Amino acid sequence: MVTAHTAPIRIACIGDSITEGIALANPQIHAWPAVVQRLLGDRATVGNFGVGGATIAKRGDKPYWDQPAYAASRAWDPTIAIIMLGTNDARSANDLVRHEVLADLAALVDSYATLASRPRIILCTPIPAFRANHTVDPGFIVEVLVPGIRALAMNPGRELFDAYTLAVDLGPTCDDGIHPDVGGNVRLAERMVGHLQLN
Repeated sequence: MVTAHTAPIRIACIGDSITEGIALANPQIHAWPAVVQRLLGDRATVGNFGVGGATIAKRGDKPYWDQPAYAASRAWDPTIAIIMLGTNDARSANDLVRHEVLADLAALVDSYATLASRPRIILCTPIPAFRANHTVDPGFIVEVLVPGIRALAMNPGRELFDAYTLAVDLGPTCDDGIHPDVGGNVRLAERMVGHLQLN
């Protein structure tokens, strides 16, 4: 419950190009974190810390760990951390480190959970790869990432937002098979706001 006496809620959206919104003409308006901000109004401040191409894996071809957005998101001291990564770990360029992804995700989650703000942690399953383009392997997402993230979200102090299941019917809104269009981002944001329950 948010009241006039509650400390400001800062929501850090941690992710890759789907979060950053680089496939959209106006990501500052249409990326799902921006839509969440619009829907929440003054109930929270939403920060978009998405980085196109970022991986969970520390030894991936573009580790989120090494990006300025990672340090910035932690320095922001969020009260809620939404983590939606994994699609780039399913790319063929990262085949050799796939076995490290879930352990690295657990470590990434811990790096937020131990912040002084002790944020609420929301783990998101990646949305499906509707076509095997961008060298993304749909099988790795559904067979490894989705069940692995669901299991990790069962740990104390973690929550699951099942974007994979939500997005199964979004295929027509993903022109390239990977990135939701404006309508897909709106639907994702609406469901996220419902999950947050910041009334």
